[in-house]
Amino acid sequence: MTNHDTGVSEDELHALVDGQLDPLRIPDVLHWLREHPDDAIRVAQWQAQRLQLRQMHRAIDIGETPPALIRTVKRAQRRLPWRHAAAATVLLGTGLMTGLVGGLSAAGCRPRGAAPGRNGRTSIRP
Repeated sequence: MTNHDTGVSEDELHALVDGQLDPLRIPDVLHWLREHPDDAIRVAQWQAQRLQLRQMHRAIDIGETPPALIRTVKRAQRRLPWRHAAAATVLLGTGLMTGLVGGLSAAGCRPRGAAPGRNGRTSIRP
C-alpha cells in the first residue's frame, strides 16, 4: 500500500518502526508523518507495541544451554567433515563407474555389419 503524495508505503512505515528503513528515506517518511497525523498515530502505536514486546521478552530468563544439547551439537560438528568426504567419494566413484561402463558399452554397440574404419569411425559394409 503506497501513499501517493510522496510515495511512502506501509512497508516503509513498518521499516521505520523496526529500525530497518534506508537512512536516505527517513526524512521523507518523517515529513509524511507530520502531514498525515492518522498515519503518525498508527506508527506511534506500532512503536509502543514493539517496545512492550521487547520488554516482555526481556523478562523471560531462558537459562543456560543444557549440557546435553551442547554435547550433541559438538558431536555433530565433529562428524560433519567425514560425512562430506564420504559423500564426495561416493559421488566421484559413481561418476567414474558410469563413465567407464558407458564408454565400454558405447564401444560394443555397433550396428550389425559395422566395422571400425581406418580412421577409427564406424563404417557400414553393404
